[in-house]
Amino acid sequence: MNPCGSILFLNHNWHGRGTYFRNFHLARTLVERGWEATLMTMSPERTGRTTETMDRGVKVVETPFFLAGNRLGKTGCCLWDCVVRSAKMVTNRYDVIFVSDHLPNVSLPYLLARMIHPQTLFVADWADLFTDGGVHEHLKHFPATPFYYLSHWLEQGTKRWADLCTATSRPLVKKMVDEVGIPKDQVLHLPSGCDSTLPLPLSRDEARIKLGLPLEAVIIGRTCSAETMFEAEITAFLNLWRRYRELTGEEPLFYFVGPWNPKFCLELSASGCPIRNTGRLKQEEVAIHLAACDLFVMVENDLPFHHFRGPIRLNDYLMVGRPIICNSVGDHVQTLKEHAACVVVDDFSIKHPVLDELLTDSAKRQDMGRRARLLAEGELSWKTLAKNFDEFLQERGAAKLTGVGQGKWE
Repeated sequence: MNPCGSILFLNHNWHGRGTYFRNFHLARTLVERGWEATLMTMSPERTGRTTETMDRGVKVVETPFFLAGNRLGKTGCCLWDCVVRSAKMVTNRYDVIFVSDHLPNVSLPYLLARMIHPQTLFVADWADLFTDGGVHEHLKHFPATPFYYLSHWLEQGTKRWADLCTATSRPLVKKMVDEVGIPKDQVLHLPSGCDSTLPLPLSRDEARIKLGLPLEAVIIGRTCSAETMFEAEITAFLNLWRRYRELTGEEPLFYFVGPWNPKFCLELSASGCPIRNTGRLKQEEVAIHLAACDLFVMVENDLPFHHFRGPIRLNDYLMVGRPIICNSVGDHVQTLKEHAACVVVDDFSIKHPVLDELLTDSAKRQDMGRRARLLAEGELSWKTLAKNFDEFLQERGAAKLTGVGQGKWE
């Protein structure tokens, strides 16, 4: 039997979207440590069938996206998906089940598994804030009010009913302890990390030559998973454009990596500042585009949801070793400041000497970029985070893990 045991990751997102990456990288790093890992995610294609593949040692189970529209499917509310996952809880047992957030296609199988497999160690992960100012806040208004309170009950309940809990940010850890009532020693701060096993992408100049980008320009990058931008981001980019022209008399190039749409950012697209956009890319193609950039902007709106999260795109920026311009919104800022890998600017309309130096001094950018890469290889590498998580399971879940290897059948 496997000496570490079997672990199931219940992820509500489509394959290759959102917290899928958080779950996958934690799973594949645990495989390297001797675990047998399965990741259950939703198929991005409309289908009534379940498929299974192996990816870097992780069994990836794509459950059906069939009886729901895109909007509901993306939020884990496909009825057929919930039924299929729940059935798998009856026919399979795992030593550990890691439930990511609380949407229906993870919370329903989780609750069923708790009833029929009480000997399993259950870990509830809090990756994003949904209620209390989070992404489901719009449901608080009639006629969707009952769904808001159901979401709130499940969001906190999945943590109370678990044996152990993890959270992607320090504010979520604090909320878990202070408001949800989870004992502090049963909660682990588990930020999303970096895949430091991947080789460095091409150098900046090599990437630019391959992509047909100008060699001499200062290129300021941003990844985007949606076509829109935060208002705070638009304001930041406009002011960076004006400030760089004032400082140098030249134009910076804004490079948006992902499915950005100018019609949703009219003030920026109509300004005349140089912008290039890649459109949607495969995940393995992203690194070379980021490598062509000199620095990145990661500015969040000043809303509760953003204060409680750690953006996954941060890890792509750290991996290519580039400095980051951010505002003070988000848990990631504390870590970046501790490692001197960022410049924090809350008002881009006023002069900021440290920002001016970063925009005009290539040596300063390279020095800060090296510190960003060291952070990716150290404290925020998945190797380090998986070690912390594994030790947390072994120490805090020891009573239930004494019989590891006895779970999992098909």
